[in-house]
Amino acid sequence: MWGWFCGGNGIWWTDETGWGFHRPDAWLKDTMNKIIGIALVAGGVVMLIYGFKAKDSLESKANELLRGSPSKNAVWLLGGGAACSLAGVAMIMMKK
Repeated sequence: MWGWFCGGNGIWWTDETGWGFHRPDAWLKDTMNKIIGIALVAGGVVMLIYGFKAKDSLESKANELLRGSPSKNAVWLLGGGAACSLAGVAMIMMKK
C-alpha cells in the first residue's frame, strides 16, 4: 500500500520499501540560502564592474592625482562588491 500523510513537522510516506519522513522546511531553507547566495554574488559582480568603471573615470583619476586615492564612489563600489561576492559564495558553500 502506498500513501502519505502530514504530521508533525513534515510528511510521512510509505511505499514498497517502508515508511519515510520528509522535512520540507530543511530543504526549503537550504534552497533559499543558495538562491540568496547566488543573488549576492550577482549583485557583487555588478558592483565590482561599476566600481572598476568608476575607478577609471576622469573624476577618480583627478582625485587620485590630487589626493592619492581613487574617488569615494569607486572605493565603496569595489569594497561593497567584494564583500557581497564573498558573502554570497559563503552562503552557497554553507552546509545545513
